[in-house]
Amino acid sequence: MSASGPAADELSPDLWAEARSAGGEAVRARIFEAYLPFARGVARRIRRERPGADLDVDDLRQYAAEGLLQAIDRFDPERGVPFEAFAGRRIAGAVMDGVAASSESRRRGAFRSRLRAERLRSLRPASPERLTSGEALDAL
Repeated sequence: MSASGPAADELSPDLWAEARSAGGEAVRARIFEAYLPFARGVARRIRRERPGADLDVDDLRQYAAEGLLQAIDRFDPERGVPFEAFAGRRIAGAVMDGVAASSESRRRGAFRSRLRAERLRSLRPASPERLTSGEALDAL
């Protein structure tokens, strides 16, 4: 999968240096726009590889965009590695890290919900008759 459009074809080593220079935000944005379809493709591939997972497409796209920005900031064209090879790994890593953090957050939320439900059940009387207010306080 490759970036599309003329912007991707024009990404010379000088352009990368310009993106890192002061005032290079416009160049960085151009690189980002050129490779955003590539990053989204990486996110789609990860989603296809995890069919049973509860993965939100918008979240995956966001993680991929974050990974793309990291790749743009860390890429060194003088190392001789094509940008897509470098960025693909960084984007996939960012997506997987985001999925893991999201999954952990959901697990913690589910645990808290179960804990609350268990606490509420423990406060209910064991027998069907109603407790007096004193007995309820003792149970607490």
